[in-house]
Amino acid sequence: MMFGKFSRLGLETSAAAAALLVFAMPVAAVAQSQATQFNIPAQTLGSALRAYGQATGQPIIFSEDDVRGKRTTGVVGSFAPDEALRRLLAGSGLEVKRTAGGVIYLGAAAQDAAPAAEAATSVQEVVVTGTNIRGIAPAGSPIETFSRKQIDDSGLATLDQFFTTIPQNLAQYTPVTNLNGNSVGGPSQSGSNNYAGAFANIHGLGPDATLTLINGARIAPAGDTGSLVDISLIPLAAVDHVEILADGASAIYGTDAVAGVVNIVLRHDFDGAESSVRYGGATEGGDDELTASQLLGKTWSTGNVLLVYEYDHQYGLTAAQRSFSSGIAPTDTILPTQLRQSVFVTGSQQLPADISLDFSAFYTTRQFADTFVIPAFASFNTTGTSDQYGGNLSLSRKLFGDWTGTFVADSSRTDQNRDLVEFGTPNLTHAVLGVDSVGVRADGSLFPIWGGDVKAAVGGEVRRESIDQSQIDAANPGTDSLHRTVTGLYGELFVPLVGADNGVPLVKSLSASIAGRYDDYENSGSSFNPKVGLSWALNSSLTLRSSYSTSYRAPSLTELVPSPESFTYNLPNASSPSGVTDTLVNEQGGNPNLRPERATSYSAGFDLTPDFAPGLKISATYFHTLFKDRIQDPPIVGSFFDVYSQLSTLAPYFQFNPSASEVASFFNGPGFAGDYAGGGQGGVQAIFNNIPTNIAASTMSGIDALLSYRWTNDLGEFAVTGNAAYLLSNEYQPAVTTPTVSLLNLYGEPLRLRARGSIGWIRAGFNSSLSINYANSYDNPLTTPESRVSSLTTFDLREAYRFSEGSPPLLKGLAVALSVQDLFDQKPPRIVVDTGLTNPGFDPANANPAGRVISLQLTKQW
Repeated sequence: MMFGKFSRLGLETSAAAAALLVFAMPVAAVAQSQATQFNIPAQTLGSALRAYGQATGQPIIFSEDDVRGKRTTGVVGSFAPDEALRRLLAGSGLEVKRTAGGVIYLGAAAQDAAPAAEAATSVQEVVVTGTNIRGIAPAGSPIETFSRKQIDDSGLATLDQFFTTIPQNLAQYTPVTNLNGNSVGGPSQSGSNNYAGAFANIHGLGPDATLTLINGARIAPAGDTGSLVDISLIPLAAVDHVEILADGASAIYGTDAVAGVVNIVLRHDFDGAESSVRYGGATEGGDDELTASQLLGKTWSTGNVLLVYEYDHQYGLTAAQRSFSSGIAPTDTILPTQLRQSVFVTGSQQLPADISLDFSAFYTTRQFADTFVIPAFASFNTTGTSDQYGGNLSLSRKLFGDWTGTFVADSSRTDQNRDLVEFGTPNLTHAVLGVDSVGVRADGSLFPIWGGDVKAAVGGEVRRESIDQSQIDAANPGTDSLHRTVTGLYGELFVPLVGADNGVPLVKSLSASIAGRYDDYENSGSSFNPKVGLSWALNSSLTLRSSYSTSYRAPSLTELVPSPESFTYNLPNASSPSGVTDTLVNEQGGNPNLRPERATSYSAGFDLTPDFAPGLKISATYFHTLFKDRIQDPPIVGSFFDVYSQLSTLAPYFQFNPSASEVASFFNGPGFAGDYAGGGQGGVQAIFNNIPTNIAASTMSGIDALLSYRWTNDLGEFAVTGNAAYLLSNEYQPAVTTPTVSLLNLYGEPLRLRARGSIGWIRAGFNSSLSINYANSYDNPLTTPESRVSSLTTFDLREAYRFSEGSPPLLKGLAVALSVQDLFDQKPPRIVVDTGLTNPGFDPANANPAGRVISLQLTKQW
């Protein structure tokens, strides 16, 4: 153990007091000074502007072309935000501009002789998540941004660990929910975590319904179904910030954006070198972790380049190291051992003919291992690797007016290997999943109307998806090479109905977004999806927004292409004279007749930035998603051996009295595992098609709420944040022939309420943050009768100090950080299972088994 136990005396009182402090302090702080304490040293202008955004909570949109090669003398001291920004921009030739919606842009300063309207069009704007049009935020859609500072303040080692702290994300597929014994995929999810990866899962609608991007581009998927993006392969040191659009977005991005989009934006214009090393471990033993990274960056007058290397070793955790996991074998893995190394390169260069080049390249390799034992039956030992590599190239050129054309090419691969030894027999699986795409886009202003310029974007892309996989298994050997081409065309309009110059009472600004996208899948049909959004600023403090969209998820290649596997078995059947029926079970895995899953989403919300409390922002969004035609295996309740007792719902999957030729096609075909019924071809009485079909539906609704407040006084700079996800409904219908069931507040599923709040303090190099995490109580249906799982409240603490520029050379640029996760070492709520399923003793989707983890990090800038 690293430290002694903390006393739990008075924990509930402390939790309540801390929660009250986090969420009530903004009210008491309204009277504080409006100035902000800045500590932004001399550096590249781009890095300084991002630091300004983190300090003020107000992100700024600017073009990398405008800041490339420019430096600033920095801002240190207490200043009004506008004054601090003016000082940062001094001598840069840039000036601040604001749109009708209040978004801040930086653009080239207008010449004295230039008309104001002409100057406004000279702003170099960039594309943000949720739209293809530069310089605007998507009207009507909520976007949540997690800055680099927020990521650092979490004190966590990996990106997938950070995602478990986001209330809107359900950690249903993470290294905690590994294959051997900890899998919690509920009826609304499919697949198991064979490769110990981690996947974003907005609102728990399924990781395959969340589109994950890197710098706005798709990357090769991973996982069993080949439709998920493994965020555990992305080094945390390379991440600048994370943007989450919790809204349907197939009209912008195409397939998979049903629950929303996660865009992981990489760092780029870092100038200099930064070395970091972090070591931590659980005070109760186990879960040791070592992370080290090196950044090397260079910026010049026409470009920049950044190299990031990260090493991460997670030493794992076994059941013997946690008392609540006594229900499984002591050697069973709770947290798998993982070793990852990553190299990321990003850069940009201004070329002749007014062409801008941006590029990125990456390579990650991750090894993993876990063990699971069923006493007196079998042991399962899994080892494997997940490698990911690829790159992105973007060329942009000004066309005419403020129109810009962009060409983008992406290529990436995920190479997965798994060696599962079960019953002493190896089962080797290898798959290479690839995505290659090229696309073009043009966007700019069309014509002016009353509220400003109508802007548009048009474009298209061609994408090739592929899977090459092989399996060495006595029951199902074989190789597959699958691929398809996807063609997409899209268009988008931004219509400013009312602008800042012509606002009227109760309508300071009013804007609408209209988007549509058509995608055609080779041999799999097509899909068209629209989206409409509306943003209405009543005044300078309150903005209302709403959106409506349709989205879809195309079946993955592995879901479409059958993998032959069948066998016969005498399944129990009370209606049969012999009590059993000789049944040929068809488990071919894929179904070429699958259609895309489809969804309809709408949302409504508000953003409040009251004039009487500068620095305070409160947002809330109501969302509702109807997800239908979901791909689902036959809705078997309980054991596979009970299928004949469920004919009322499973009848569509049975074929009674099959023809001799059809039975023979299975017996003589590839993947026939054996005639375990023993009756030969003539003995088969029925075929049970255990294959995926478009039969399921989901309905989910809830409220996301965000709060942030920043203020400064004589004690320093303070920041308070709050983030909560409250679900109103989570209904699931496994098939049209089955009743709808509620999955709300159940083991392994999204909880009704998850929340995280934090308070931070900065002064004279000190940086402190205290966070509180809350998960409400819920039901455990794996006991008879159902049992109740208690709520969980944990605290995270981080204390950091950065030595000043005037420190001795060895200390100059050095930062030291001490982080404590689960400060009071709260054990996860105990889970009991009566169904005979494996029971790790906790809910891997909603709790962390590690307990208190203490880590020390040293970061040195050179």
